[in-house]
Amino acid sequence: MNISAHIPIRWLMGLAILLLPVTTLAQNQTEGSHDMKNSHSANQPVSARVAILNKTLLDQEGKSVQFKTDIIDNNIVVMNFVYTTCTTQCPLNSQILSHVQKNLSSQEQEQVRLVSLSIDPGTDTPKRLKDYAEKIGAGPRWAWLTGHSPEVNELLDALGVYTPDFKNHPSVILVGDSKTGNWTRFYGIPDPDQLIEKVRELAALRSSALSSWKPEIRTVAVTQTVAVDQDAKARAYFTDLPVVTHNGQEKRFYSDMLKDKVVLINLFFGKCENSCPMVHTKLSKLQGILREYMGKQIFFISITIDPEPDTPEALKKYSKNFNPLEGWSFVTGKPEDIRTITRKLGQVHDDIKGHSPFLMVGDVKRARWKKIMPNITNKDLANFLRNLASDSTF
Repeated sequence: MNISAHIPIRWLMGLAILLLPVTTLAQNQTEGSHDMKNSHSANQPVSARVAILNKTLLDQEGKSVQFKTDIIDNNIVVMNFVYTTCTTQCPLNSQILSHVQKNLSSQEQEQVRLVSLSIDPGTDTPKRLKDYAEKIGAGPRWAWLTGHSPEVNELLDALGVYTPDFKNHPSVILVGDSKTGNWTRFYGIPDPDQLIEKVRELAALRSSALSSWKPEIRTVAVTQTVAVDQDAKARAYFTDLPVVTHNGQEKRFYSDMLKDKVVLINLFFGKCENSCPMVHTKLSKLQGILREYMGKQIFFISITIDPEPDTPEALKKYSKNFNPLEGWSFVTGKPEDIRTITRKLGQVHDDIKGHSPFLMVGDVKRARWKKIMPNITNKDLANFLRNLASDSTF
C-alpha cells in the first residue's frame, strides 16, 4: 500500500507541527521519540560541510554497495536518516522525500538520487527496508541503506548526524551536489517544495555561467591504483577508442592523446552558448601564457559531448574562434565511443546541457589528477600546469 496515496503530505506536516511541543517535552520518556533540539531551525536551511566516505553498505535488495562511488556518485542527493520501528518523525520525513520524488520531472530524476540511511542497522535488515520502501512508494532512484553498525556509525558521524541514542537522533534532511560539495541541512519538518527548490538550484548551477562558481581545486579520483603496470591500467580505464581531432587526424584516445602527457581536459558541445565559449576563451588566453610548453609537455583536449553535429569539419570551424596552438585538440568521434570516454571522465548523464564545466588536469604518467573549477585565475592554473610539467607533486 502506498501511504502517501491516502494521507496528504501537507496534512501530515501540519499535524506534526502541532504535535512538536508535546514530542519535545516527552522525548526522554516516550519510546520512538526524536531529539527536537533543532526544531526551532525547521524551514531554515543551513549550509553544511560533510565528508562522503566510501563505506560498504547493503541496499534494500541485499546488494553490497559502496556509499560514495555507487550511491552518491555524481548525483544531486536528497538524504534522510530513518529507522523502521519509528512512529513519529521518520514516516513524516519519508513522506516528504516521496513528495520530492513525485514532483521532479523525469529529466530531473535522472540526476537526483534519494537516499534513506538506517540509523538502526541492527534491526533494519535489507528486507525490512524493502518492505518499508514499498509502503512509501519508493522508486528505482531511491536507495535504502543499512550495514554493519561500526561502518554506519562512522558514516553518520562524517555526515554530521550521529547520536549514541538513535531514538533521539536529530531530524535532518541533507540536500547536496556531490560534484561541487555544496550541501545544505534542513532541520525538523521542511516543506518538500523547499527541497525541490534547492535541488533545482543545484541543477541550475551545474549548467550556469562560470560567474556562479567559486574558484577552488577539488580532488577527483580517476585512477588511484598503484600497480606494476600503471600504463596498462590507465589504458584500460580511459579506453583506447578511436577519436578524430578538429584537424581531421585519427588518434587513439589513450595511446595518442594521454600517454605520458600532462593534459587539461574539458567537455563541451558546439551549440553551447553559456559556459563552453567562456571556458574556451579562457583556454585560448591560457595557451598563450604556456606557449613554450604547449604541444611538448602540456596538451589541451576539448571533447565534444554532442558528436553527431560536432563533426571534425564543424569543430575545425568552431575552433577558429579560439585560435588553438599546437597541442590543443578539439575532439569528436563515433557517438558510442565518445559516450564511453566522457563517462570515464564524469559525464554520467545524457543531458548535454547539464554537462560539467569542470576542468580535469592530469599527470597521466604518474596517475595524478585534479578536478578544477573553471574560474580559477589563469595565473594560478598556469603555475599549476607548469609544476606538473616540471614533475612536482600535488
